[in-house]
Amino acid sequence: MAKPFDLKILTPEGTAFSGKANSFQTVTQLGAIGIYADMVPTVALIKPCVSKVEVNGQFTEYVLLGGLLNVKAEGVSVFSDCCLEKAKVNVSDLQKQISECDNIINHAKSESQKTLAQTKQNLNRQILALLDHK
Repeated sequence: MAKPFDLKILTPEGTAFSGKANSFQTVTQLGAIGIYADMVPTVALIKPCVSKVEVNGQFTEYVLLGGLLNVKAEGVSVFSDCCLEKAKVNVSDLQKQISECDNIINHAKSESQKTLAQTKQNLNRQILALLDHK
């Protein structure tokens, strides 16, 4: 088992993961990468993907809608607009929210209301697309 390191996955809503990890696997703009303890400092852009966090031999998958990876001697930080634990994503809820957003978009009383619904709808569609590829 690989030596543990500090890993944090942060979003605007809060901390999606914080703890000791043995590895972090993700996809950057340059390709797939595995992060382990004592890696050279690295900064990379993360593509929308399903990333894996290993803790004591157990893997947990997270849906990341892009972000920034920052590897330093003191630990690894991931900053993403959206990070969801894949096993906890409810596909039917996402599909329902997409339909609700359609209704809001079609009946919006203001441009800001319409834009907010479009943003939420696009986010949910991206999550569904990533789930279909795994």
